[in-house]
Amino acid sequence: MHSSSLSKQRIKDLAKLKLKKFRIAEQTLIVEGYNLIKQLLDNGIVPLEVYCVVDQEVAPGIPHYVLSTSDMKRICDTDEAPNLAALYAIPNLAEHRAFRNLYLDGIRDPGNLGTIFRAALAFGIECIYLSADCCEVFSPKVVRASLGAVFCLPSQVLSYDELPKHIAYWFGTDVQAGQCLYDVKALPQEPWLLIIGSEVEGIRKELKEHCKTNIHIQMQSKMESLNAAVSTGIILSWFYQLVR
Repeated sequence: MHSSSLSKQRIKDLAKLKLKKFRIAEQTLIVEGYNLIKQLLDNGIVPLEVYCVVDQEVAPGIPHYVLSTSDMKRICDTDEAPNLAALYAIPNLAEHRAFRNLYLDGIRDPGNLGTIFRAALAFGIECIYLSADCCEVFSPKVVRASLGAVFCLPSQVLSYDELPKHIAYWFGTDVQAGQCLYDVKALPQEPWLLIIGSEVEGIRKELKEHCKTNIHIQMQSKMESLNAAVSTGIILSWFYQLVR
């Protein structure tokens, strides 16, 4: 199904989705770029509508609309208007009975958050919980950095005291204390949770007090710390090897 244009009001409504409050109210968002849209389609995640500068059928059976470059720029978040964008419903992926879990404490950088989702999906995490002061999971920058992983991995905003009670074993992360990551030789035979904090603040005291094991990544003293996304990738890669 093709249409030569969208109404000015429809373009205006789509442009509002660049703001968090409208994404939440409408439970939809704009995803930009061929590679990201193709990645989602490959994972069976189909858009509600497709917008293109040059007429092309990307998702058969889905409404396609040809937009001017200026209108595409209006509805998209990036500085340079892409040739392809699509409208997606924000999925309801809340999960309470996962075995391998991640809790993100105060991750405020969209690039870091998206990269963490991407690593988590790659290394077998089944559910991500986030503190309320993390950045929005379905912001355009997070979606792009995650390469669409935010659509595939259940996530939920919860305070630490609301975490599901069936997750009994918590791993904390601490730059200077605890056990070296590579000394962890086995993972619990029960649901577990890895807690990642921000590079500057780490994880909050209330979380540390509940952790059964604290771990750190051994590295040269020339570097004081790694950012949250890099640290998460290293830890999850090691954990993944332990369960293969």
